Amino acid sequence: MITRRMAAQNASFGRSESFSRIYTAILFRESKYIATVDAHPQAPSHEMDEIMQRNMKRFAAVLLVCLTLVLYPQLASADPLGDFEVTPASTGSYADGVLTITGDAQVSMADGKTSTSNRIVVASNATVTLDDVSIEASDEAAFLVKPGVTATLTLSGENSLTGGDGYAAVEPAWNKSGDTVTMADLTINGTGTLNATGGTRSAGIGGSKARNGVYGNITIKSGTINANGATDAAGIGSSDNPANGTSSGSYKYVTDRWGSITIDGGTITQQA
Repeated sequence: MITRRMAAQNASFGRSESFSRIYTAILFRESKYIATVDAHPQAPSHEMDEIMQRNMKRFAAVLLVCLTLVLYPQLASADPLGDFEVTPASTGSYADGVLTITGDAQVSMADGKTSTSNRIVVASNATVTLDDVSIEASDEAAFLVKPGVTATLTLSGENSLTGGDGYAAVEPAWNKSGDTVTMADLTINGTGTLNATGGTRSAGIGGSKARNGVYGNITIKSGTINANGATDAAGIGSSDNPANGTSSGSYKYVTDRWGSITIDGGTITQQA
């Protein structure tokens, strides 16, 4: 993370230095023309005024370009939101220990942070890349996808997520209103690692005991997944379910209270 920031700063410095040279060349060229005019006292004053105006316009234009190239990488780079850095920052918002993602984003730990109790909620369809993120949530799922949202979790580096007491580490949420069931669709891919550990009686990836063990659709396409369920909960699947008194040690339930689980690839270890 520090290396990426230093690279961005070095690139910014290189660009600003290059454009400073360009600006110097422009001024040098103009100064030679001014000197030529000065060598001829008979030159009309209006020509000098035109040269000075042209120089001022070019100065303003070059200065604007240089400032843009220096400042743009900083404006477009990751900004701290809670204990995280989000790129681009406009796709995230932070309040009360929750980072809410509403667009495609890369999330890493803020400078000086190696772990956090802050958690992530995906509130709109998005691809979220986790890059060496460590979350130990205290009272919720560490990574929650809201019902009705389609999200892709892309893994980069080593990521460790632990759910709070009674909550899964990674939960694609499920909701039922009347006869209407709404569930999240979560796809996990990437070249990194996800260590997902459920909180009390909750799944590593899937259902939370606090929400009766229900969960949405889960598809794993790639990545290294180590999913650890707590007592009586699946590594990937349901939690201990207080609603009907059953426990889950398997991948699936065939019922409208659970989504589907599809394994298309990746290296997966699960412990119930």
